Amino acid sequence: MLPSRYRFRATPTPEHLIRSIDGTKLPRHYGVSFTRTGVIRADYGRIVFRDRMWEHPTLAALVCEGLFFLPMRELLIPTMFVGAQLDIVTRMFGTTPDGALLDQLRAQDLRARRPITLSGGERRRADLAAAVCRTPVCLLADEPLRDLAPLDAECCAEVLRSLARAGCAVVVTGHEVGPLLLMADRVVWCTEGTTYDLGTPASAADHWAFRPGYLADA
Repeated sequence: MLPSRYRFRATPTPEHLIRSIDGTKLPRHYGVSFTRTGVIRADYGRIVFRDRMWEHPTLAALVCEGLFFLPMRELLIPTMFVGAQLDIVTRMFGTTPDGALLDQLRAQDLRARRPITLSGGERRRADLAAAVCRTPVCLLADEPLRDLAPLDAECCAEVLRSLARAGCAVVVTGHEVGPLLLMADRVVWCTEGTTYDLGTPASAADHWAFRPGYLADA
């Protein structure tokens, strides 16, 4: 699906890694999130998911294997009550969501509302509530902190970390470098059509090429 340098192993590790990917200037046909989930077809290569090599993955097939893809926007149906949609996810996959995480997202306050009436932060919390209801093996989140107020961003980041601590492999993309470095276990930098595994957030912050372009005090 992807060339070897893009190979993606989503099996949870003992460290329950949150892996952060910065997609600056990544060519459209290498759109990491959409290619890895099978939403779009890559030019060549493969991915590894749950110890299985996938030549031509589709989103539907990977979802059945435990993937949850959280797009940057428009996950939930705009005019359908949030609560009804969360209940559908739970029934469809036969899961028992973590009530503490749903409380942290204040999901109960959103159940009787439609996504079209929610603010950006509320929509993102509703989206994450759907992910919590799925109890995924792997969560791939495309820019989950984008355009969020600080309190909503902090809430969403902590929920992502809680999912990782519970054993979910969490991969996020984004350009909010400061918050991402605080929440990530490892950092992969995607730039100019290639990727660099920068290692830990501390290593990424000290990287000679990454630091000047992304950290204000460089």
